Formats: sequence, structure tokens, C-alpha cells
Amino acid sequence: MIVYCMLARLPDGMVLCDCTDVKEEDEQRKESKKLMKALLRRASILGNRRCVVRGAYNSIYTSSSLNLICLSLCLSNYAPVLAFTFNEQLMNEFIRVHSPSAEEQIKRAHRPYVFLSFDPVMQSLRNRFNSSTSFQAKLNISDLTYELRCNPPLIIHPKDLLGGSGNDGFPRGTSNGTPSTWRQKTSPPVCIGGTSHDGSSEYQLEPLRPFHIGFVGITIILGLVSFYRGVHTLNMQTIEEYEGPSLFHAFAFLIEFAFQCLQVILVSFLLPLKSVLGHTSTAFIVLTSLSLWDVREVVLTFVTFLCGCLMGSWIIPHRRLELRCPRLYPIQGRRMDPLTAASDPSHNLRVGMNSVVNIRSNMESLMRHLSLSSVDKDDSLESKEKYLAAFQQKLQKISNDVRELESSLNALSVPLNSLFLLGSMGHLAQDPSSDKNALYPKLIQSYSWLDQLKEFAGVGMGIISLNSIKRTLVTSAMGRKTRRGFAATHNPPPDTVNAILMAMDRSLNDLTITNIFRPYGSNAVVQLALGRVLRALVIFRGLMIESVVIKGFGESNCDEETGHLNPWKQSNFKVFRKVTENANAAMLHYYSPVMPDLAVRSFMTWLHSYVDLFSKPCSRCGSHLFGLKPPTWRDFRDLSAYHDECKPTW
Repeated sequence: MIVYCMLARLPDGMVLCDCTDVKEEDEQRKESKKLMKALLRRASILGNRRCVVRGAYNSIYTSSSLNLICLSLCLSNYAPVLAFTFNEQLMNEFIRVHSPSAEEQIKRAHRPYVFLSFDPVMQSLRNRFNSSTSFQAKLNISDLTYELRCNPPLIIHPKDLLGGSGNDGFPRGTSNGTPSTWRQKTSPPVCIGGTSHDGSSEYQLEPLRPFHIGFVGITIILGLVSFYRGVHTLNMQTIEEYEGPSLFHAFAFLIEFAFQCLQVILVSFLLPLKSVLGHTSTAFIVLTSLSLWDVREVVLTFVTFLCGCLMGSWIIPHRRLELRCPRLYPIQGRRMDPLTAASDPSHNLRVGMNSVVNIRSNMESLMRHLSLSSVDKDDSLESKEKYLAAFQQKLQKISNDVRELESSLNALSVPLNSLFLLGSMGHLAQDPSSDKNALYPKLIQSYSWLDQLKEFAGVGMGIISLNSIKRTLVTSAMGRKTRRGFAATHNPPPDTVNAILMAMDRSLNDLTITNIFRPYGSNAVVQLALGRVLRALVIFRGLMIESVVIKGFGESNCDEETGHLNPWKQSNFKVFRKVTENANAAMLHYYSPVMPDLAVRSFMTWLHSYVDLFSKPCSRCGSHLFGLKPPTWRDFRDLSAYHDECKPTW
């Protein structure tokens, strides 16, 4: 939890506001506040970089922006990501309350605690972070987590702020001294002598440039050649009549190889006296090149001389340093740092499973101890105490494992990178399997989308109710008189359905209704014949078309074995099966629950356009056949004939 927080001015560290609701302060809290004040006196050195100071019980997290620095004192087990999120939100709230001249007000502040009126806002935000995990579940900390991994906070050791040691694990003592590790510059210093100006390990060598890598590679090759020739010359000295390079040349080759290796090491690693060693290696390589002038090729000697001079006199001394990105917490052994543990569900799962295994093992050991060991009244006091001590020790182990299991379960209860809490489905995000990890974010996205759709629909309904849509200029009284009544589509009388169908039979010449029967209650099943081209079986539910089956003119709708009607049997011809698919698509296209009689009439008109199925050419390609099939598609608007491959794609 967050114990205490304060806001201060970055250049001089003057406190602008802090929490005043802290009633009782123990020694640990007092020592931590001293450390925070010592940190503020050196706030100008930090700049806008996040910092962490860790103790045994409490931790301090700092964030700064716009000449404003926020310090929060939290318990050591509090998630660092949440602490930095609290700092960011607190600074944003301060700037929002005092906008638009927040930066000018901070600069004009002439005494401490000028903005003490901001204290209720600080307490409210701190209580929201400390209250429960419901508020933390609404935080979007994924961006901040990624930023902390790419640019870790600066680790400040407590001994660099105060001297001695306190009860909190923080050092205590005077804070007048300025440790050497605080004398760091904002830009990387030039490496003079191989180390940084402050002698700390916060710096590292800048990455090698391409031409640096080229010279390093050439130096390695030249060194291997010198080593080979030196060893070869030493071996040839055993031959009596050998007239080649002498023993002096052999040692010159090996010395040259040694200093070339030294140059490669100086380029690769940060070592003390780097510049001095670089110039020394250059001098020795020049001397060995001159001594080997008469036994080595001129070109090879010139390349060795040039690479040695550039490496030792230019590349090694002028390779700059840069700030090292430290870890938020050092990893000791296999222990994971709190930042990674808070954002890695698999770590919490492993800890929980190990705790369950330990609990089962310790419980089995406890039951075995109770069943095999016994204490009688006649036993001595020492044996009774040993029995009780062993029993208490096993209970303590079980209690520790249960506490660890509860902590891991609490860490898994709410996924911190989610915007919504979806109950038990939140545990899907903890699954270490890669093919299931993406399920919970997709559920979150769907839930967010549906929530926004519901909100927009409510807003749109309110706007529509305020602005009624009228397509005519008639008055409301006249509209009520002339308004057309809607047909009851759910359960209309059979006579109404028959009347509508017979009216369509009379209006369409080639479309004939051969039979209307109701084998499934009051819903009608209609058999149609379109000229001598095809037959259709249309199943109704009320006045709504449920299904359409198209067959050839000579095919039957009855089962051959039983002789009963089979409305689900498809045609034996591929052409009519394709027309059946298009008819079902037309049925869905003309669907209208408000005016079902118009929908049925539109569908029948569309179906009537198949009267010239085998005689009408395609409206696009002009052919009667395409792939041995006639144009089986009819446009929904102008009833034009198309092949499936030629139909428009709008």
C-alpha cells in the first residue's frame, strides 16, 4: 500500500504539498521521511528520470515532470508499476487543478507548502489505490510496464543519501556529505583513462560503429597472421641450414600479436588506463613493424602500421561512454524481480502450484507424526516438550505455505492489464499456454465494443425520440386515419393466407399454385409450378417464408419409398440445386416482418423471372451456357439474368 506521498519543486526540492492525515509515525516511517528529504536536496541531479530507493520495509518511488517531482513511500511488497502509476496520476491531477498556469505557479512559489489545499485530492487518490483491487483493475498500465522495461528506473542506494543504518533498512546519520556517485553528468562523458569521471558503474561503452567493427576484424586477422609466422619462425630455428627470419623476428611477431590482442580487448571492454594502454600498444606495434620491414611484405607492413595507429590513437581513446540502464531490482539466483513477477502470471502460477504441493507434503508429514508418535501421562516432561515442538514446527510450515498460496492467488485474482473485470474469465489471462493467452484480451475488446454500442444506442434513441421522422406533410390526425394497418404475421388465419396466395396466383400468368395443404398444423406448404420449367415447394410460418426447395418440372416432392411428402429432399439436377440456393438467398433478402404480404409478393415476382431459365442469355457475357450451366442468378432489383461467375459483386 501507499503510506505517504509529497509533491515538490524539482530545481530546488522545496516541498509544495504532502499528505497530512498520517496520525501515528513509528521509527521506520520517520527514517523513511528523512531519506525522502535527503533525496529532495539532490532532486536537481535526477532530472526527469524515475528513481527507486529500496529498504527492508519501505520503498520510495520518484517521478518528475514540468519542474514537479512526486515522491511516494510504499511498502516493499507493493507493485512498482502501481507506485509509478500513482505518481503519474497525482502529477496530472495537480497540473489539471492548477491549469492553465500550473508551471508558472510552481516557479512563483516562495515558501514551502503553498499548495496545501491540494491535500484532499492527494488523500482521495491514495485511498483509491489502497482501497481494493477493483480500482486497480480499471488502470491501463500496459504502456507504463513496457516503458519501465525499456527504460528501467535509476537505482539509488540508501548509503549514498545518509550514513549508518536505520531500523527500516535505510541508512541513518548526517546528510551533509555529497557522495561521489551523485556527481554524474547529464550527457555521457568522454572516456579519459578508461573510467568515467565519477568512478561509478552507471556507464558503459557506446555501441561499436560499422567502421570500428571493420578495423577490429582486420586487427584480429593481422594478429592471427603474426602469431602463425612467429610460431613458424621458432620451429624453423631448429634447422641448422635455415637462412630465413631469425629468433629476433620470431619474438617481434609474437610481441606484435600480443599488443594487437590488447587493442581488441581495450575496444571491447571498459578498463582503467584505457587511453594510456592504447597509445602504448600503438608505439610497440610501430616498433615491431619497423623491425620486421626486411622479412615481411610491404603492403602487409603498411596495413599493420595503419590499423595499429588508428586503433590505439583514435578508436580506443575516443570511444564515448553512455548511461547504463539498470534493473529495477537485481535478480538473485532464480528469484524474479517484483516488476516482472507482477506482470508475469506464469510466475504466480508456479508459486501457487509449488505452495499446494508443499501443503500436501507437510500435511502428510503432520498426520504421520500424529499417528506414529504418542505421548502418555507417564512420559517425562522433556519428551512432551519435544513432541509439542515438532508439532508446532510442522504447523508453522503449513501456515507459511498457506500464506504464500493466498498471496499468489491474490496476485491472480484481477489481471492488471485489463480495463474490465469479467469474473472468473479473468483467469484465462493467466494461462501460460500461448494459444490461449489471446482469448481474454479478445473478450475484453468484445465487452468494450458492446458496452460502447449500448451507450451509443441509448444516445441515438434519445436523439431520435426528440426529432420524429415524417415523410409526408399530412397532419397527425389524418395520418391516423389513413395509416395502413400491419398484418399479424405470427398466427394469421388460414383463410387470410389462402386469399393472399390466390391473389398472387391470379396476378402472375405462368406461376400456378397447384396445391396448398397444412401437414404441420396451421402453417401452409405450397406447391408451385412455373410453366414447364420447374416446380417449387414453399413452406410458410404464418405469412413468413421459412424454406424454399426448387426441383425440375418432372421431379416429385414425395418420398419414393413411403409416398409421403418430403420437403427437405433436394433436386437431382445441379442446376435446380443452385436455383434453390439463390431462392433461399432471395427469401432472406425480401424478408420484412412489418409488411409480410409485400415480402411474399416480391419473392413470387422474383421467382417468376425464372420462366425463361433455359432461354434467356447472361446479361454480362451474352452467353446461354457457362461451364455447361445456364444463368441461374436473378438480380434482386431489375431481375436480370447472370451466371454465378458473371453476377455483380455489389
